Amino acid sequence: MNRFILIVCLLMTGCSAHDQKKAQHHVSRVEVTVAEERDVPIMLTAKGIFSAASGSLSVSAQVTGIITKHFLYEGAIVNKGDPLFQLDDRPFQAALQQAMATLRKDEATLELAKITVERNKDLATKNYISKLIFEEYQAAVKIAEAQVDIDLASVDAAKVNLSYTIVTAPIRGRMATFDSWPGSLVFPGGNSITQMSPSSLPVKELNVDFSLPERKYLKMLEVKDNWPLKIEASPFHDPERKYVGTIKYIDNSYDPLNDKIFMKAVIEDPDVFVIERQMADIRIILRTESHAIVIPDSAVELGPEGYYVYVIHPDMTAQSTRVEVGNIIDKEIVIFSGLKSGDTVVTNGQFNLKNGTTVEIVENRSAK
Repeated sequence: MNRFILIVCLLMTGCSAHDQKKAQHHVSRVEVTVAEERDVPIMLTAKGIFSAASGSLSVSAQVTGIITKHFLYEGAIVNKGDPLFQLDDRPFQAALQQAMATLRKDEATLELAKITVERNKDLATKNYISKLIFEEYQAAVKIAEAQVDIDLASVDAAKVNLSYTIVTAPIRGRMATFDSWPGSLVFPGGNSITQMSPSSLPVKELNVDFSLPERKYLKMLEVKDNWPLKIEASPFHDPERKYVGTIKYIDNSYDPLNDKIFMKAVIEDPDVFVIERQMADIRIILRTESHAIVIPDSAVELGPEGYYVYVIHPDMTAQSTRVEVGNIIDKEIVIFSGLKSGDTVVTNGQFNLKNGTTVEIVENRSAK
């Protein structure tokens, strides 16, 4: 029995020694990259909302009438000036004809007044008629000319009112559902016929509304000499698409309850394509940091004492190094201290590492 126990102990001792030897020679496979030195922008981040500069609006009638037809369907994309609705134009056609008839009548009256002056000019010179009568003839010409001017204005007004019987698109955009249908009576100041929005269409100018907390606004004040500051805005669902703009408005009041200061930036780009009220990721460019150290953000870990990375030494061992981090820009992070250009850092496989662990560098799969 004692001999059996002795054999078991010897076997256990041998296995333990084998495991220790194996652990001492354990090699962790890691992916790495090299820290680079380059000029990078220092930014603040915020969330905002895209809004077209023209904004959404209501389409209403400018004259009173009954809708007789609509030219397009709900949700149609239209250009500025495209016809949308037709109002009953018969009353306006009649008003135009009446105005034109009045104009022709008063033009005839003017022509007669001018003839009367010409006929009596010699008589007035020879004193065959009184001066007062001749002046009345001359005044009649001026009165008739004024009346013709009034009639011309009436004709123009009738033409404008007739043109309003075709309701056209005030902007390029997308139509909403119809609020009024054929047979409905519409009038100026009444209910809208439909709504229009420039959403989902390219626009030449776009607003981005956002707000910053006080601490970030104070950082903006530190670089006030660089104002107006530039921004980069990306649709929330499409971070690869970036639009560059300029902060044009900063509110003069502070919301202490929500710790917000409202701001507005303008993007001038003929190729902007967003949805109205679409969420945006915003980056405010404060300045450019020269000779900054940049590594992938996947290399940085957060521990009890702060941020750190694993640096690979020439003997292929890993050593954790504390770092001071800055902005994350396109999945890369700025390192203010702790690294130098050319340092090799681990980007994948950190969970297997501790100080002094031997590593084997493998191909970076994300680079494929």
